[in-house]
Amino acid sequence: SLGGASVHERLPFLFKILCAETPLSIQAHPSLEQARAGFARDEAAGLDRGAPNRNYRDDNHKPELICAVTPFWALRGFRPIEEISGLWSSPEFREADSPLLPPQSEADLGRFFKDLLELERDARSELIAAAISISRSIRPHRNALPEAGDPNAAHYWVQTIADHYPGDVGILSPLILNTISLRPGEVTYQPAGVLHAYLHGVGAELMANSDNVLRGGMTPKHLDPNELLRVGVFRSEPPAVLTGDTEDVPGGTCVRYSTPFDEFAFDRYLFDGGPDKAGLREGTAQIVFCHRGSVSLECRIDPGRGDGGRSTAAAERATIVSGQALFVDAATREVYASADEAAELFVARVP
Repeated sequence: SLGGASVHERLPFLFKILCAETPLSIQAHPSLEQARAGFARDEAAGLDRGAPNRNYRDDNHKPELICAVTPFWALRGFRPIEEISGLWSSPEFREADSPLLPPQSEADLGRFFKDLLELERDARSELIAAAISISRSIRPHRNALPEAGDPNAAHYWVQTIADHYPGDVGILSPLILNTISLRPGEVTYQPAGVLHAYLHGVGAELMANSDNVLRGGMTPKHLDPNELLRVGVFRSEPPAVLTGDTEDVPGGTCVRYSTPFDEFAFDRYLFDGGPDKAGLREGTAQIVFCHRGSVSLECRIDPGRGDGGRSTAAAERATIVSGQALFVDAATREVYASADEAAELFVARVP
């Protein structure tokens, strides 16, 4: 139990600080129904749950959110059809010896992606060479990361992915998927089926408690193109970038990020420094992580939670500094945070 009146037997989310120095894999996550069906299939096939060729390690879905701690680059969702077709109409692609035809409509996007994954090695190499040639002509110098919002950033990432994953179909992904940049404090989230890849930066990542990942490239791990095609969502969509809703709290401000997920919520507290104490959500399990500075926490615990039979509420205090975290269970009646100097706190919690 997570304490108090929590209905969860285990924490329904996972929280971590992700540091992407080099591009990570292209992936999508299943819906809850797909995860249950896929897990049952893998169990019936007798696959060990730790087997490298297993797709479903549990029966849960895995929506996720990432909040940029540093400037953060990612791929998320398909570009508009006209953008993909325009890029694929470049002379370099037309001259490549490849049977791949650009998508003609939204309904054709799934066919296009399937054909891309199933290209023969020589045809794939021709397209990769064409993509690198196009990108080098548009962005011949790569001395530093692109600035946020750079309209030609995709061409930086084509070349960078080629450096790290030579010959991989993922080299073409920035010309197919939206290339997005997050400034510190901005968030993007990934519902079921949305193809995405984290390219560079540090972020606070929050996701449902699952290990179910279907990968599509840029990785030495197991690939199952057929299952990715079954799980993936093949439609153009603008990237979802959230700046959050800011409210004043004692001692500073709180930024709350709304997502359509039931397993987790994410808050970011910015303290100015002073004696005032901000009240955090109470009666819910949460992980409190100090990103910057030093934060003092004061918790008041409900009696009789099974930790010694306390008959009266008891106060507990702790101080966490940058890089440290504290777990607060659902039996905690009141939670207050304060900072003597400027500080930043991330709170991952059950809604």
